[in-house]
Amino acid sequence: MSRWLITFDAIDPRDPNSRWTTGVSPAHYDRIRRSGHECQTARLLLVQEVLDPQKTLHVFRGWSRPDRDDCFVYSGLPARDFRSLTIETPAPPRMTFLVFVLPDGTIDHWTWRPSASGNGIPDGVDGELIWSATPN
Repeated sequence: MSRWLITFDAIDPRDPNSRWTTGVSPAHYDRIRRSGHECQTARLLLVQEVLDPQKTLHVFRGWSRPDRDDCFVYSGLPARDFRSLTIETPAPPRMTFLVFVLPDGTIDHWTWRPSASGNGIPDGVDGELIWSATPN
């Protein structure tokens, strides 16, 4: 069995001039599907969009959670959201879409988080900014 069921190319957080392959494990995908989380499954389209090196806004090291200092958070501002595989809506206002990636490239979680600034920097994620599409 393959390491990942679904793969995505993303900015390599250790060398932002390079790309690396990230992915969702078969077990994680099956757990989401079996739990009936159609919204989470559909939002894999947003994961693809946010990890696209042309659309990633920021990459952070650390998740502001214990034992997650070596993990990465990718942020982006998709224009749409998915309530299911057949229901597309506008993106929620003042929200940033985040993709949480383990050090080996495994995607652990994806979700919308508030962003008061509106620039793709999420509230409550205090990790170290290691790459940004916009100069500081």
